[in-house]
Amino acid sequence: MSLCSLMCMAHTVCVAATKAAKTTDKSKGSKAKLVAKGYTGIVRQYNILAKMVPIEDIPTFTNPQTWLQYFPPHGLSDLKRFGSGVDWRRSFITTETNPFYDAFIRWQFNVLHEKGKVLFGKRNNIWSLLDGQVCADHDRAEGEGVGPQEYTIIKLEVLEFPGVLKALEPSKGKVFLAPATLRPETMYGQTNCFALPEGKYGAYKMNNGDIFIISARSAKGFACQGYSDEFGVVGTGGIECLLEFTGMDLMGVPLKAPHAKVSPTTTTSRAPPPLSLMRTFTTNIHACQMSES
Repeated sequence: MSLCSLMCMAHTVCVAATKAAKTTDKSKGSKAKLVAKGYTGIVRQYNILAKMVPIEDIPTFTNPQTWLQYFPPHGLSDLKRFGSGVDWRRSFITTETNPFYDAFIRWQFNVLHEKGKVLFGKRNNIWSLLDGQVCADHDRAEGEGVGPQEYTIIKLEVLEFPGVLKALEPSKGKVFLAPATLRPETMYGQTNCFALPEGKYGAYKMNNGDIFIISARSAKGFACQGYSDEFGVVGTGGIECLLEFTGMDLMGVPLKAPHAKVSPTTTTSRAPPPLSLMRTFTTNIHACQMSES
């Protein structure tokens, strides 16, 4: 077991003991990381270090080796005081600073990779388009504790192309209004699809050939989730915007819901004009279903 693991275990036990002694005032609970940090503004690494090391020593922590030299002895001392029964002769650093351990890990993962046991994959993250990298929880000036939210896109096929939508004739691919929902099981009772009249929309062609009518903001989200040939790109080399228009151009457009049977005697869903939709919410296209569905 590494020193880091033991330190985490000791911290967990200490926190548990502290919780038991505290009152149950939820406004001061440890569930909020910012409360635990004594948050009074933007949390910076400098502010956190200032509570643990002398301020004049903080600049030395720009060197990664300083972290390995400074904190392990303090952690070891605390664990000894905590009463941990550990043979400290067997402790070692698990980074490339220890060339022997590093060589073993490199060999291990190279062998596993050659045998196809280690693969590269993707997982959902909060991604910064500005920085071009994952925006980790502690890297955010605000929004700490917020994680990715999974939605299901409902593909509502456009059946007619009036007005400016004539430029989207099916020869370019099937066209869909693409509302997002947290409860796809309720979409079997769908009755309408809403668009904001003064909202700005675009027809964006995904890399599978489908054309989604969504907001520009949500198109950037799609570009980061496998719908673009080039990650995060909306435009040349990525998701192409075929046409831009407002929500008024979508009013009354007949739609076909997934698995719905449309015939000359069947009433199709249409896009009516509500005025209370949030511009920054999902795709800015919203589906409606019966309350009993």
